[in-house]
Amino acid sequence: MFVNARICDVTFACSQVRFALGDDRIVMVPIDWFPALALATPGDRSNYQIEDDGRAVVWPHLDERVTVDGIMVTRTPPGF
Repeated sequence: MFVNARICDVTFACSQVRFALGDDRIVMVPIDWFPALALATPGDRSNYQIEDDGRAVVWPHLDERVTVDGIMVTRTPPGF
């Protein structure tokens, strides 16, 4: 677990999801890593909740949950 990493904001730019962390880091990952977000409307994407003291972001209507640990760990996008 990345103890000091807390998500404080989420935005979308082109084909990226931008996670702003409380320690001023920005983590950008391909939106394709999250198929539900890739297919969602901008309105649905903006309807998120930060939970677990910043350790997770949830899009309730999309049934999508992203954890800070998940975005901090290097991984291969689906289909590669």
